[in-house]
Amino acid sequence: MAATVDELITILGVRGLANYTTAFNTASEATRKLAVEQQQIAERSLIAAASLNNMATSLIAFEKGAVMAAGQMDQMKVTLTAMLGSAGAASREMEALKQLAESPAFTLQSAFQGTQTLYRYVGSMEKARAMMYGLAVSATAAGKSNDALMRAQLALTQVFMKGKLQGDELIQFAEAGVPVMDILGKATGKTYQEIQKMGQTAEGTKYLMDLLFRGILEDAGMVNKMKANTDSLSNALLNLQDATFYAKSALGQAFLGP
Repeated sequence: MAATVDELITILGVRGLANYTTAFNTASEATRKLAVEQQQIAERSLIAAASLNNMATSLIAFEKGAVMAAGQMDQMKVTLTAMLGSAGAASREMEALKQLAESPAFTLQSAFQGTQTLYRYVGSMEKARAMMYGLAVSATAAGKSNDALMRAQLALTQVFMKGKLQGDELIQFAEAGVPVMDILGKATGKTYQEIQKMGQTAEGTKYLMDLLFRGILEDAGMVNKMKANTDSLSNALLNLQDATFYAKSALGQAFLGP
């Protein structure tokens, strides 16, 4: 049976509505996807902006660190020049300190600070460096920590400040792994009490300190034991710290210009 005009209009209207609905839904889905994509783009832009900001902050901090390292290096050179009387002597001493810093337990800064302190009392950078190395040898050979080495440095400084080697310092040395009584007893043939008596005068103390460090540095067994006990990772980290400091110092000089 043929459809009437009214039925045709109804059929067409329904189909049109269905097509409209489909088209609307398709457009709505596309709009939703576009909105999601725009949101994702916005989020990625924010992340990129934050990353760039972090990079800029890190670069600024690195530049400041480089300039500071360059300033520290310059200050060490200025101090050495004032102490030794010439820029040439200061440069040679800086190279010697870098070699000392390659030994276990030292960075360039700690080697410089300890040696500078001892220089005030012994009057020779070479002797001060030898004493610093001797403390490192004895403490590391005994398997002691960097804290023990610092205590040994403090004890040595106290000896020179007081001009005396007494019981407190002898105990501090022993606790830090420095075989003070073994070395001094063998070198002098004297007892603990007799060594304490010798250490009551500045002259006697100087004599005992010379014997102590000569004994440490001439003891091949102790030096070999130091090498055997050296924590390769810790030493590598200290060397890396120095390498970073040198690199920052060089970059800092470039930032500052001539």
